[in-house]
Amino acid sequence: MVLIVVLLIFAATCLMVARGWLILSLSLALIYLGIALLFWQTAGPHLALVKLIAGATVTGVLALTGFIVQNLNQRLEEQVSGKAGKASSHDFVIERREVIANYPFVLMTAALAGTIAYGLAMAVPLGTPGSSLVPLNFSWYWLLVSGLLTILLSRESLKTGFAAMVIIGGADLLYSVLAIRLEQGYLLLSTILLVYLSLAFAYLSVREALAVFRIAMVSDLEGEEVATDGV
Repeated sequence: MVLIVVLLIFAATCLMVARGWLILSLSLALIYLGIALLFWQTAGPHLALVKLIAGATVTGVLALTGFIVQNLNQRLEEQVSGKAGKASSHDFVIERREVIANYPFVLMTAALAGTIAYGLAMAVPLGTPGSSLVPLNFSWYWLLVSGLLTILLSRESLKTGFAAMVIIGGADLLYSVLAIRLEQGYLLLSTILLVYLSLAFAYLSVREALAVFRIAMVSDLEGEEVATDGV
Protein backbone atom coordinates (compact mmCIF):
# COMPACT_ATOMS: atom_id res chain seq x y z
CA MET A 1 0.00 0.00 0.00
CA VAL A 2 2.93 2.34 0.59
CA LEU A 3 3.91 2.07 -3.08
CA ILE A 4 0.37 3.08 -4.08
CA VAL A 5 0.58 6.13 -1.81
CA VAL A 6 3.92 7.06 -3.43
CA LEU A 7 2.27 6.72 -6.84
CA LEU A 8 -0.54 9.07 -5.77
CA ILE A 9 1.95 11.61 -4.40
CA PHE A 10 3.98 11.56 -7.61
CA ALA A 11 0.98 11.75 -9.95
CA ALA A 12 -0.81 14.54 -8.05
CA THR A 13 2.41 16.56 -7.85
CA CYS A 14 2.91 16.20 -11.61
CA LEU A 15 -0.67 17.35 -12.12
CA MET A 16 -0.06 20.44 -9.99
CA VAL A 17 3.11 21.36 -11.90
CA ALA A 18 2.11 20.42 -15.45
CA ARG A 19 0.37 22.62 -17.99
CA GLY A 20 0.28 20.46 -21.12
CA TRP A 21 -2.74 18.22 -21.70
CA LEU A 22 -0.62 15.10 -22.22
CA ILE A 23 1.14 15.21 -18.85
CA LEU A 24 -2.11 16.21 -17.14
CA SER A 25 -3.87 13.22 -18.70
CA LEU A 26 -1.10 10.78 -17.77
CA SER A 27 -1.09 12.14 -14.21
CA LEU A 28 -4.85 11.73 -13.86
CA ALA A 29 -4.64 8.20 -15.28
CA LEU A 30 -2.00 7.29 -12.70
CA ILE A 31 -4.10 8.79 -9.92
CA TYR A 32 -7.13 6.70 -10.83
CA LEU A 33 -4.93 3.64 -11.22
CA GLY A 34 -3.78 4.21 -7.64
CA ILE A 35 -7.37 4.74 -6.48
CA ALA A 36 -8.44 1.52 -8.21
CA LEU A 37 -5.60 -0.39 -6.52
CA LEU A 38 -6.66 0.96 -3.12
CA PHE A 39 -10.25 -0.08 -3.84
CA TRP A 40 -8.95 -3.52 -4.84
CA GLN A 41 -7.35 -3.92 -1.42
CA THR A 42 -10.24 -2.47 0.61
CA ALA A 43 -13.40 -3.23 -1.37
CA GLY A 44 -12.60 -6.01 -3.84
CA PRO A 45 -11.82 -6.30 -7.56
CA HIS A 46 -15.32 -5.52 -8.89
CA LEU A 47 -15.54 -2.04 -7.38
CA ALA A 48 -11.90 -1.43 -8.27
CA LEU A 49 -12.74 -2.19 -11.90
CA VAL A 50 -15.62 0.30 -11.77
CA LYS A 51 -13.29 3.05 -10.54
CA LEU A 52 -10.68 2.15 -13.15
CA ILE A 53 -13.21 2.35 -15.99
CA ALA A 54 -14.63 5.62 -14.65
CA GLY A 55 -11.14 7.09 -14.37
CA ALA A 56 -10.23 5.97 -17.88
CA THR A 57 -13.44 7.51 -19.24
CA VAL A 58 -12.96 10.96 -17.73
CA THR A 59 -9.25 10.92 -18.56
CA GLY A 60 -10.12 10.19 -22.19
CA VAL A 61 -12.70 12.99 -22.28
CA LEU A 62 -10.32 15.57 -20.82
CA ALA A 63 -7.39 14.34 -22.93
CA LEU A 64 -9.42 14.75 -26.12
CA THR A 65 -10.49 18.19 -24.94
CA GLY A 66 -6.88 19.14 -24.25
CA PHE A 67 -5.87 18.01 -27.74
CA ILE A 68 -8.61 20.14 -29.32
CA VAL A 69 -7.75 23.19 -27.21
CA GLN A 70 -4.05 22.81 -28.01
CA ASN A 71 -4.78 22.74 -31.74
CA LEU A 72 -6.89 25.89 -31.45
CA ASN A 73 -4.13 27.63 -29.49
CA GLN A 74 -1.51 26.56 -32.02
CA ARG A 75 -3.56 27.97 -34.88
CA LEU A 76 -3.94 31.20 -32.96
CA GLU A 77 -0.20 31.36 -32.23
CA GLU A 78 0.62 30.72 -35.89
CA GLN A 79 -1.71 33.51 -36.94
CA VAL A 80 -0.28 35.92 -34.37
CA SER A 81 3.31 35.02 -35.22
CA GLY A 82 2.58 35.56 -38.88
CA LYS A 83 1.33 39.07 -38.10
CA ALA A 84 3.76 40.06 -35.38
CA GLY A 85 6.95 38.36 -36.55
CA LYS A 86 9.82 38.54 -34.09
CA ALA A 87 7.77 40.21 -31.37
CA SER A 88 5.66 37.06 -31.02
CA SER A 89 8.68 34.81 -30.50
CA HIS A 90 10.02 37.24 -27.91
CA ASP A 91 6.70 37.13 -26.04
CA PHE A 92 6.78 33.33 -26.17
CA VAL A 93 10.25 33.28 -24.58
CA ILE A 94 9.07 35.62 -21.80
CA GLU A 95 6.00 33.46 -21.14
CA ARG A 96 8.12 30.30 -21.01
CA ARG A 97 10.48 31.91 -18.49
CA GLU A 98 7.50 32.87 -16.33
CA VAL A 99 6.26 29.27 -16.39
CA ILE A 100 9.68 27.93 -15.38
CA ALA A 101 9.93 30.54 -12.62
CA ASN A 102 6.63 29.31 -11.18
CA TYR A 103 7.86 25.72 -10.78
CA PRO A 104 9.58 26.24 -7.38
CA PHE A 105 6.44 27.89 -5.99
CA VAL A 106 4.21 25.06 -7.24
CA LEU A 107 6.59 22.43 -5.82
CA MET A 108 6.56 24.24 -2.47
CA THR A 109 2.76 24.22 -2.64
CA ALA A 110 2.83 20.47 -3.28
CA ALA A 111 5.11 20.01 -0.27
CA LEU A 112 2.70 22.09 1.81
CA ALA A 113 -0.20 19.93 0.63
CA GLY A 114 1.68 16.78 1.61
CA THR A 115 2.48 18.19 5.03
CA ILE A 116 -1.14 19.18 5.63
CA ALA A 117 -2.40 15.78 4.46
CA TYR A 118 0.04 13.90 6.68
CA GLY A 119 -0.77 16.07 9.68
CA LEU A 120 -4.51 15.57 9.22
CA ALA A 121 -4.07 11.82 8.68
CA MET A 122 -2.20 11.57 11.99
CA ALA A 123 -4.34 14.04 13.95
CA VAL A 124 -7.79 13.11 12.62
CA PRO A 125 -7.70 9.45 11.49
CA LEU A 126 -11.06 8.20 10.25
CA GLY A 127 -12.28 4.66 9.81
CA THR A 128 -11.68 1.34 11.50
CA PRO A 129 -8.26 1.11 13.20
CA GLY A 130 -5.79 -1.11 11.38
CA SER A 131 -2.41 -1.23 9.67
CA SER A 132 -3.78 0.41 6.52
CA LEU A 133 -5.60 3.25 8.31
CA VAL A 134 -2.86 5.89 8.06
CA PRO A 135 -2.01 5.24 4.36
CA LEU A 136 -5.70 5.33 3.41
CA ASN A 137 -6.36 8.49 5.39
CA PHE A 138 -3.28 10.16 3.97
CA SER A 139 -4.34 9.18 0.44
CA TRP A 140 -7.76 10.82 0.54
CA TYR A 141 -6.50 13.82 2.51
CA TRP A 142 -3.70 14.23 -0.05
CA LEU A 143 -6.04 14.01 -3.05
CA LEU A 144 -8.50 16.50 -1.57
CA VAL A 145 -5.87 19.04 -0.48
CA SER A 146 -3.76 18.79 -3.63
CA GLY A 147 -6.87 19.02 -5.81
CA LEU A 148 -8.10 22.14 -4.02
CA LEU A 149 -4.69 23.82 -4.22
CA THR A 150 -4.43 22.94 -7.91
CA ILE A 151 -7.77 24.66 -8.52
CA LEU A 152 -6.54 27.74 -6.64
CA LEU A 153 -3.36 27.87 -8.73
CA SER A 154 -5.01 27.08 -12.04
CA ARG A 155 -5.80 29.78 -14.58
CA GLU A 156 -7.40 27.45 -17.14
CA SER A 157 -10.74 25.66 -17.15
CA LEU A 158 -9.14 22.45 -18.43
CA LYS A 159 -6.68 22.12 -15.54
CA THR A 160 -9.45 23.00 -13.11
CA GLY A 161 -11.38 20.06 -14.57
CA PHE A 162 -8.47 17.70 -13.99
CA ALA A 163 -8.21 18.93 -10.38
CA ALA A 164 -11.95 18.42 -9.85
CA MET A 165 -11.56 14.77 -10.93
CA VAL A 166 -8.81 14.38 -8.32
CA ILE A 167 -11.07 15.80 -5.60
CA ILE A 168 -13.88 13.39 -6.48
CA GLY A 169 -11.40 10.52 -6.36
CA GLY A 170 -10.37 11.63 -2.88
CA ALA A 171 -14.02 11.79 -1.81
CA ASP A 172 -14.53 8.22 -3.06
CA LEU A 173 -11.59 7.06 -0.96
CA LEU A 174 -13.03 8.89 2.05
CA TYR A 175 -16.32 7.06 1.54
CA SER A 176 -14.48 3.74 1.32
CA VAL A 177 -12.75 4.52 4.63
CA LEU A 178 -15.95 5.49 6.45
CA ALA A 179 -18.40 2.98 4.99
CA ILE A 180 -18.70 -0.43 6.58
CA ARG A 181 -19.90 -1.80 3.26
CA LEU A 182 -19.59 0.08 -0.03
CA GLU A 183 -22.96 0.67 -1.63
CA GLN A 184 -23.20 0.26 -5.39
CA GLY A 185 -25.66 3.15 -5.52
CA TYR A 186 -23.04 5.56 -4.20
CA LEU A 187 -20.47 4.42 -6.74
CA LEU A 188 -23.05 4.80 -9.50
CA LEU A 189 -23.84 8.36 -8.44
CA SER A 190 -20.14 9.13 -8.07
CA THR A 191 -19.42 7.82 -11.56
CA ILE A 192 -22.29 9.83 -13.07
CA LEU A 193 -21.03 12.97 -11.32
CA LEU A 194 -17.50 12.27 -12.51
CA VAL A 195 -18.52 11.89 -16.16
CA TYR A 196 -20.89 14.87 -16.01
CA LEU A 197 -18.24 17.18 -14.58
CA SER A 198 -15.65 16.02 -17.10
CA LEU A 199 -18.06 16.82 -19.95
CA ALA A 200 -18.92 20.17 -18.36
CA PHE A 201 -15.26 21.19 -18.03
CA ALA A 202 -14.62 19.93 -21.56
CA TYR A 203 -17.38 22.19 -22.87
CA LEU A 204 -16.11 25.18 -20.88
CA SER A 205 -12.53 24.65 -22.03
CA VAL A 206 -13.43 24.37 -25.72
CA ARG A 207 -15.79 27.36 -25.48
CA GLU A 208 -13.05 29.39 -23.80
CA ALA A 209 -10.53 28.52 -26.51
CA LEU A 210 -13.02 29.23 -29.29
CA ALA A 211 -13.90 32.60 -27.76
CA VAL A 212 -10.24 33.66 -27.73
CA PHE A 213 -9.80 32.39 -31.28
CA ARG A 214 -12.87 34.29 -32.52
CA ILE A 215 -11.78 37.51 -30.82
CA ALA A 216 -8.40 37.25 -32.51
CA MET A 217 -10.03 36.61 -35.89
CA VAL A 218 -12.35 39.60 -35.51
CA SER A 219 -9.45 41.83 -34.46
CA ASP A 220 -7.47 40.78 -37.53
CA LEU A 221 -10.42 41.46 -39.83
CA GLU A 222 -10.94 44.89 -38.29
CA GLY A 223 -7.24 45.65 -38.64
CA GLU A 224 -7.29 44.67 -42.29
CA GLU A 225 -10.37 46.84 -42.90
CA VAL A 226 -8.69 49.83 -41.24
CA ALA A 227 -5.56 49.28 -43.34
CA THR A 228 -7.65 49.04 -46.51
CA ASP A 229 -9.56 52.23 -45.66
CA GLY A 230 -6.30 54.02 -44.99
CA VAL A 231 -5.02 53.08 -48.44
